[in-house]
Amino acid sequence: MKKISILFVAAVMSVAAMAGSTKSLDLSQFGGWDANAVYDAASATLTIKSAWAGGQIWYGDGEYALDATGYDELVLELKQAATGTIKLAVDYSNCTPDAQETYIEVGQTIGTIALNGTAIQKISISADRGDKDNVIVFKELRLQSAQEYTEINLWKGEMVAGNWENYIEIEADKLAQMSAGDKIAINVTAIDATQDWPGVYIYPKGNWDDPIVNQSVKDQTAPLVVEFTFSADQVATAKANGIMVRGCGFTMTSVDLKKATPTALVPVSAALNDGVRRDVLGNVVDASYKGVVILNGKKMLQ
Repeated sequence: MKKISILFVAAVMSVAAMAGSTKSLDLSQFGGWDANAVYDAASATLTIKSAWAGGQIWYGDGEYALDATGYDELVLELKQAATGTIKLAVDYSNCTPDAQETYIEVGQTIGTIALNGTAIQKISISADRGDKDNVIVFKELRLQSAQEYTEINLWKGEMVAGNWENYIEIEADKLAQMSAGDKIAINVTAIDATQDWPGVYIYPKGNWDDPIVNQSVKDQTAPLVVEFTFSADQVATAKANGIMVRGCGFTMTSVDLKKATPTALVPVSAALNDGVRRDVLGNVVDASYKGVVILNGKKMLQ
């Protein structure tokens, strides 16, 4: 199956997301070439012609990152239902953490990726060519957060990581409140440009070989907050051992636990009975969406 890709790479920017906030990404940043795969920025329309025989639509050179600090999801929404499978993918700076992807299937209008990193290097969209022209009209590409967090300081001071020379430890008892979906947030105040691969790593205390999470800060601009969302398995490891924060080429001044708190759900009218799934912000979602959804006036977790 032949594919056409749109690559989106954004220059470094700082954002401070509040609970329930969204940030639309500029669709005009998409550009392209190849006469048989055309993207019109004014109408946000991608036309993949049936005669297409290869090529890409892309933006940037992959060296910069989009700061998604404070946001939990990347969402691609279409103005009209997909007529072929569309793939939405995220690559993080210097490939840490691993890339993520989701699919918008035929008849669907939205795709969502639950982000596990904050330094995004590239967002790509791939679509089928089909037996006839495949016209895809984008409605919005956005970062969003529907979650509120309560910050608990775990450590404060100053640590210059150097070239893996220094680290700080946080005892397991300080992580007793931690649950799946919570975040560890590290305030990075400086990045050492002389280091080839500056990055922030969290290890189980006493384990120098197997990081729980890690993220590159290459090509980032300090100050910035590096956030890691912990899965259930990662929380269990952290709570059993405590953690070490270490790495290369950065200076940090605080480590905070961001506890996910119950989100206040929007009121739902009992008359809403249209069979459409919506998230707590009222955005239309599909069956692949993970989280609290509202369907026919009822709230449920899927």
